[in-house]
Amino acid sequence: MNGFWLGRISQMNAPLRGRTAHPATPRALWARPLGALCLLASCGAAQPPDAGPPDFSGRALDTVESTGRHYSVEVRTWPQPPRKGLGWAELRVSDASGAPAAGLSLDVLPWMPAHAHGTTVRPTVADSGTGIYTIGNLLFFMAGHWELRTTIGPDFNDVAVASFDVN
Repeated sequence: MNGFWLGRISQMNAPLRGRTAHPATPRALWARPLGALCLLASCGAAQPPDAGPPDFSGRALDTVESTGRHYSVEVRTWPQPPRKGLGWAELRVSDASGAPAAGLSLDVLPWMPAHAHGTTVRPTVADSGTGIYTIGNLLFFMAGHWELRTTIGPDFNDVAVASFDVN
């Protein structure tokens, strides 16, 4: 937006400064609904994948080792390959000996490295107790190359970074 329009918008939202306005003035009739419509159009709601429970039975999308080499993480997504919008992921975490690593705390951050940003939606993490962690509320709001940056704790605070393309 250029300065002209920013000035006009601030004038529209400014108090009336001693003037009285009839509730049926053009500004009163269209300014707020138009503003709300513009806000909704710019946000764009993400649509969840097809109905039904996530299916993680396929091959792993990526398998990565944590930075401290304490854990190996297999990543599966639903849908797979991941699509723009809301989705799920399953992380199968094993320790250095290959045994399932249960009872860990995971902090998952979807990250788009080309744009240096993540998402405003915080993913949820559910521990199955068998080294399998289900990540919900996973939002990829635009197509491109993404990473799942996962901090694994509490013992080592290792980081595992899986990367993939979202269509």
